[in-house]
Amino acid sequence: MLKRICLFMAAISFSALYAISALAQSCDLAPTCAELGFTQTTSECSGKKTLICPFDKTAVFCGSFDGSKVCDGEAIALQIDASAGGKISFNFSGGDVLVDWGDETNNKTDSHTYTNEGTYEIRICGTITSFSVASYSSINEMKMLSLDLSSITKMDFSDVRSILTGTIPNFPPNLIDGENMFYSCSGLTGDIPPLPDSLTNGYMMFRYCSGLNGKITSFGTGLTNGYHMFSSCSSLTGSIPPLPDSLTDGTYMFNSCYKLTGDIPALPDGLTNGNSMFSGCSKLTGITSFGKGLTNGQEMFRRCSGLTGDIPPLPDSLTNGYMMFRDCSGLSGQTPIKPSQLISYTGIFANTQVTNDGSWPSSAW
Repeated sequence: MLKRICLFMAAISFSALYAISALAQSCDLAPTCAELGFTQTTSECSGKKTLICPFDKTAVFCGSFDGSKVCDGEAIALQIDASAGGKISFNFSGGDVLVDWGDETNNKTDSHTYTNEGTYEIRICGTITSFSVASYSSINEMKMLSLDLSSITKMDFSDVRSILTGTIPNFPPNLIDGENMFYSCSGLTGDIPPLPDSLTNGYMMFRYCSGLNGKITSFGTGLTNGYHMFSSCSSLTGSIPPLPDSLTDGTYMFNSCYKLTGDIPALPDGLTNGNSMFSGCSKLTGITSFGKGLTNGQEMFRRCSGLTGDIPPLPDSLTNGYMMFRDCSGLSGQTPIKPSQLISYTGIFANTQVTNDGSWPSSAW
């Protein structure tokens, strides 16, 4: 009899404790699945053993989140503003990858859907060598917080140009290929950080980034391809930093950068193609010197109306000078000595103050 009474009292005590615990949550305010850490949907866990959330049977927990933060070291870090149901997908290549999606979900997948509207920080780490955004929907804005991942050699944000804003963080230290990296990302502002020595390909890297309103900080030592690299970056300011000796192709490199100022730095000996390289840069004030290897100078300084003074000696390697200095109304002095290899020079000094000393035919004017 005494044993039964003890068991009965124990049962009453347990029931009381349970009631107190239940009241602490309140039956009217049951915890949500997100509060319990159940962040994935049934479709995302298809084929896996799942624990059904007792308060929302459309949400499940299948073990991808262990409660810890990942990618605390070097990582690509992005901040996104997502609507409910917003989805984003990445392209990775190279080694292992781990993604912290910012909503208590981390895994090795390349795509994620957000249940709730909000601002999330995505962190990507591993040994991947290339990265790009493959697709997105209901993502309203993206900012780059960090690109500090040493394994990265190639990146491309051009497919998110309509939502990419903010400033550019420091580049990955071993970046090699910047082709189209920020092509037409007009929402970016501020300076262009120092370019790493490892960068060789700047093909259209910042083309049409009309919102960049700071300066070009510096070039690395390895850049060879500057094709359209900064063309139509119409808000860039300051002077052009020294060009790397490695540069060979400057085609349209600074075309229509209307606000760049100061003298054009010495052109490297390895530069062969300067077609329209500074065309339309109306605030540049002087030409320092030509390198020894330039062959194509077609429209190289056309409409650089702020250039003044004499033209430095032209390299003997120059073969095409068509309209090279056309509309550079501030240039003066006598015509430089004609390079022995120059073939086409029609209109080369049209609309300038350069005087003909008799060594050039009238067709050059």
